[in-house]
Amino acid sequence: MNASPISGRRLLVAIATSVGLAVAAGSSTAYGLPILAPSWGDTDRLAAVIVLEVYIAIIVGHLIAFGGLKGFPNELRIVPTSRVELLCAAAVWVGMWTAAAIVYLGLSQFAWSLSEVRSALLWIGADGGRLGHAEPLLFVVAGGRAVFVAPFAEELLFRGSLFGWMRRRWPASATIFVTSALFALGHPMAVLWPAAFMLGVGAAWFRERSGSLTPFIVMHAVNNIALTTISYFATGWDVPNLLAG
Repeated sequence: MNASPISGRRLLVAIATSVGLAVAAGSSTAYGLPILAPSWGDTDRLAAVIVLEVYIAIIVGHLIAFGGLKGFPNELRIVPTSRVELLCAAAVWVGMWTAAAIVYLGLSQFAWSLSEVRSALLWIGADGGRLGHAEPLLFVVAGGRAVFVAPFAEELLFRGSLFGWMRRRWPASATIFVTSALFALGHPMAVLWPAAFMLGVGAAWFRERSGSLTPFIVMHAVNNIALTTISYFATGWDVPNLLAG
């Protein structure tokens, strides 16, 4: 099933509004939060709040661009899903992680060792180590953003508006490739790009086939919950020196 057509104007409004809101909120937080709450003025706490604000800005920007709560779900294909669709999405997710593992095995001969890949995934699962020493409020901010807000915002942007706009003009294969590459480049470390790209391919392929964004919003959240849980049991989220050297 083809994606819903997204106009360039709406995509531009969504991105511009998201960027504007993110800059305004992030700047206000960076300057104002240390004054209002000095204990939240350190880098970890500020970063956790600002990153959360960026993701919320993406969601709000899309709400504004695509007709608010009434038009937003239909325009971006956030539709009810079935148990069968969720199971199919889970199978695609497992398949893409298997493909990513094969890619990493091949790359280990000349790029990153498998231990480097493992360390990077555990570091991400611990939110860069923040979760290991987070008090309850910081844990809610960082953990909640990682496992709920970020998956929703990223799917809206990459498999929602951007996919819909590109698919209106390009064939499915090109749209899947480009949106997956952009999704990968949005991750903070190059070692994560192969995994992010493969997961992006799976999510975009499923979006094309099902016409729905919902199953992979769920699977994206499951993916982040799994990484966070594995990181906890492997390291207790105590990873400040995991990537040293």
